[in-house]
Amino acid sequence: MAKLSNQPPKGTSDWLPAELKIRQYIFNTWRQVCLSYGYQEYLTPIIEAAEVYQAKSGEDVGGKELIMFQDKAGRHLAIRPEMTPSVTRLVSRIYNAEQKPIRYFSIANFLRNEKPQRGRNREFWQLNFDIFGSQSPQADLEIMQMAVDIMLAFNPPKNSFYLALNSRKLIEGLLTTTKIKPDKQQAVVRLLDKWGKISVRDFQSALKDLSISVEQQNKLMAFMSAKDIEDLAKALPELATNQGLKDIQEAIDSLSKLGYSQYLQFKPSVIRGLDYYDGLIFEVFDNHQDNNRALFGGG
Repeated sequence: MAKLSNQPPKGTSDWLPAELKIRQYIFNTWRQVCLSYGYQEYLTPIIEAAEVYQAKSGEDVGGKELIMFQDKAGRHLAIRPEMTPSVTRLVSRIYNAEQKPIRYFSIANFLRNEKPQRGRNREFWQLNFDIFGSQSPQADLEIMQMAVDIMLAFNPPKNSFYLALNSRKLIEGLLTTTKIKPDKQQAVVRLLDKWGKISVRDFQSALKDLSISVEQQNKLMAFMSAKDIEDLAKALPELATNQGLKDIQEAIDSLSKLGYSQYLQFKPSVIRGLDYYDGLIFEVFDNHQDNNRALFGGG
C-alpha cells in the first residue's frame, strides 16, 4: 500500500490556529456589518440537487466546474459552488410566511472543479448578503452601501479601493444597438467579461471567430473603452437614453449624497457573467499596484 500523503487535496487548505484566528477576525467583521444593517444569518446544506445550479449558475459554474455525484437512490447531487441558487431555493420555500423584505446573509465554504489560481482555491469561503421581496431601487443602493462599509470596517488606507458599477440593462442595450444575433449574445457577453484579461488582438480575433463584423467590433470596443458615462454617451449616442445608464447615474448620485462619492465609478468592463443578474451590477476593486483586480461583486 502506498504511503498516504499528509497534504490536503489540491486546491484546498488546512487552517492552523494562527491562520484560523485571522480568518475568524475577517468573518466576525463581515458579520458585524451585516447585523448592523438588520440582516439575519442562515446556512444551507453543502450539497444540493444538481439542477439547482445547472439552471442558474451559468455555463462554467453550473457546468464544467460543478462537482457532481449520484447518491444510492440515483439522485443527481452537487457540492455547493456558490450560494445564490441555494438561498433562492431556501427563500422560495419560506417566502409567503416571511415579512418583506427578507434580509439574509451567510458565511460559507464552496467547492469548484477549477484550476487553483492566485487568490482563489477550489475550496473557498465567501460572504453573501441578499434582499428578497423588494422592488425598490433602495435595495440595490443598500447592497452597494454595505459593500463599501464592509471594506471600511477593516480601516483600509485612503484610496485603496473603489466600487465600479454597470448594468445588465445597459449591456442588453449594447447588444441590441450592435445588432448581435440572439444565438451569439451569450458568447459575446462571456467575451466582454474577459476584457482586460486578454489582449485587444485576442479580443478582436475571438469576435471575428463569432462572425462579428468589423463595425460591430468597433462599437463593442468603444463601449468597453469608455472612461465614464459622458464618454460612453459621446461614443455611442444611441445608448445615452438607455434605462440602465440612467440607473447607474441615479445610483451614483444617491450614494454620493450619503457620502460615498469617493468610492464610486462607472466601469463598462464589469459584466458579472452569471445568468441571474438583470439590473445594476458592481465589483469592488483593489487599487494596489500589485493586486489591481476585483475583490468581490454582486448585483
